[in-house]
Amino acid sequence: MHPKDADVTNNFVFFAALTGNREQLAEQLSRENLAIHPANRTYLATRAFVLLMRGRTDDALKAIKPLASEAGKSSAVAFVYGLALAGVGEKTEAKAVLETLNPATLTLREVELVKAALGD
Repeated sequence: MHPKDADVTNNFVFFAALTGNREQLAEQLSRENLAIHPANRTYLATRAFVLLMRGRTDDALKAIKPLASEAGKSSAVAFVYGLALAGVGEKTEAKAVLETLNPATLTLREVELVKAALGD
């Protein structure tokens, strides 16, 4: 509906990845959005989330790790960084990051992903 609006595109990409729909399109759009707006931390977090959901955990962690220090200030960064850490077996560090998230601000699917990542 708004192909030129990067924020709308980012939201589409995130929810497509979250729900497992239109995965190839989500990956393409996340790559394009980040290429156009390389300094946007939220778009970087979404790109890393897409990689994570596509089974590319190491690539996701590599993408999001430069923003690790911002996890306390950005729920988008904390969510993806925590999931990526858990995905590479760093469960203790992942738990510390993911516990900073307010569950009331997460969708049910996001809560499920956090629980699954931590083995809860």
